[in-house]
Amino acid sequence: MKMLRNSTCFRARRSAARNRNRLVTRVARPRRASGFTLIESLVSVMITSMVVVGLMGGVMTALKSSALQRRAATSEVVISNFSESFADVPYVACATIQDYNDAIDAVATPDGFRVAVTDVSFWDEGSTNPATFKGQDECTSAEADTGLQKIEYSVTTDADDGPEVRKHSILKRFDGTLSDLYEQVPAGAVRCNVTADRDTFLDEADADANHGGEVSMDVAGIAGSERQGLVHFDLDPANAKCDNGDGIPVGMSVRSVEMRLYTWQVTGSPDCALACKHTLGRVTDDWKEDTATWADPPAVDPNGTIPFKHGTGSGDYSPRHQVITDGNLLNQVSLYYQAPLVNFGWSIQQDCGASAADCEAPAPGFRMRTREWPNVSQRPTLSIVFQPNNDPGMQLQNVRYATCASIENGGVDGGRGIVSFGCAGRPDQLWLHTPGQASGEGQFESVTALGCIQPAVSNVQVQGCSNGAVGQRWERFGRAIRSQNNPTLCLAATSGKHGSAVGVQTCNGTTEQQWVVGPPPTSAPSPAVRLTALDAAGKATGGCADVEVRQGTKPYNRFAYEERPAQTFPCLGATRLAQQWNLGPDGRLVNRQFPAACLGITKKTTPNRVIAEQCA
Repeated sequence: MKMLRNSTCFRARRSAARNRNRLVTRVARPRRASGFTLIESLVSVMITSMVVVGLMGGVMTALKSSALQRRAATSEVVISNFSESFADVPYVACATIQDYNDAIDAVATPDGFRVAVTDVSFWDEGSTNPATFKGQDECTSAEADTGLQKIEYSVTTDADDGPEVRKHSILKRFDGTLSDLYEQVPAGAVRCNVTADRDTFLDEADADANHGGEVSMDVAGIAGSERQGLVHFDLDPANAKCDNGDGIPVGMSVRSVEMRLYTWQVTGSPDCALACKHTLGRVTDDWKEDTATWADPPAVDPNGTIPFKHGTGSGDYSPRHQVITDGNLLNQVSLYYQAPLVNFGWSIQQDCGASAADCEAPAPGFRMRTREWPNVSQRPTLSIVFQPNNDPGMQLQNVRYATCASIENGGVDGGRGIVSFGCAGRPDQLWLHTPGQASGEGQFESVTALGCIQPAVSNVQVQGCSNGAVGQRWERFGRAIRSQNNPTLCLAATSGKHGSAVGVQTCNGTTEQQWVVGPPPTSAPSPAVRLTALDAAGKATGGCADVEVRQGTKPYNRFAYEERPAQTFPCLGATRLAQQWNLGPDGRLVNRQFPAACLGITKKTTPNRVIAEQCA
């Protein structure tokens, strides 16, 4: 213990001595030494400054990197938000860049970010692996749009060193949100959407099973396992209503019709660029949703079938609306509207192709939503535009075939026979009728002033109207049109084939002898198409069907038959109206440049030649 205390005291004394010596040294240091100390201090400050600058540079770099990361992250959010918002933008057939830029104006973006559509291109149907897309100049009508578009867009970000631009592209598929029929409704017209009131499917493999009430109806054409859908829409103006609660309009004409069926699943592995086709057929027998079976199916009219297809490419089985528009559909809806008692709806079948190969391996099947499905937008729907009828003439539409009594060849070149054709509201299909049995009454007079309907042996034709001709007098007896001269004879369609004769037969009450006397459909012209010439290998030659170019734009003679050669001429696009044709409900191809000219075949030459002749 003593030694420890002594040692501790010794260390303390030595430490104190050192401190005294240090203090003395500092007091005695000369001025020159102070200068060196200043330099050391300055160097120390410089080094410290350099370190600080380096640290600040690192901090700034980190901040800049952080800002870049924030912009990149925000840009990804903008892209994600744009993609989601753009999916909700209505599909525009043959859209322009401006169409979609206008649609996305309302999409909110953060400050300093801008999104713009820079290009729209359209899938070249049938191209696969890789798919190719065509430009705006190749998409001139809604029908030319194949239902798949590539949208290119840019995201521009404001930065300190100038704008940063990122380019992207997405695919937009037609899902039924818009179509060429969703036109602006004309003044005085009314759009009425009607959801199916009955639907089911028939199953060949389970012939006695009823599938009414299920949320899907299946369609397949596989031999031994065929499935067919059935769908019905109530169009009776007396009691049916549109989906918005308004009653179906009374006493109007049908301007346009569109049916929507939502295919939510495709099974098997069909090539939907080439196959995946269906037909809509008019049902002619009554059926009930809760009792219909394969073993007891309703009859389906083989005439006037309506084709449609899934509309996607190879390997693409994405859900989509099947949007069906067709002249036959227009005529059939018009018939159902005016004669509700013959409205038994439609059958939906797979189109197996000429060889039936499309329904075999890989055994495709299609599942469509029914009226029981909770999502209202995916239920079967008819969208109809009704328009006031301003034409005094009425058409005679056959209940069995949904065709109209027409003057043969439109009365051109002496034609006087009455034949069946698709109802198109043409003058040669419109008639004036005054009920009664007195002189000058009971006649069906053509609005073309060519004459009145009169029997000619077993057929009928138009002859000059004569008030004293009892053979020209007809009585409407329910849906039948009976001869007043011989009440046992009724006006009858002999076939559903276009051009087949309308005649008189012994009255028997069949639907072939039943007629709807009512206003014609007032449909807008179908989208124009071009007829492209192909070589022996099936490749386009670059030529399109045209009307004889030497005639220029000289109009056709309105009062006499005229024909001009149809010829192939280099395809000139939208500027050449003579190369554009509208397909009418009656199957005629009407030229846009010359509305009086239809594509036809002359028998005056051998071999027969294709011509553009006065529309009959």
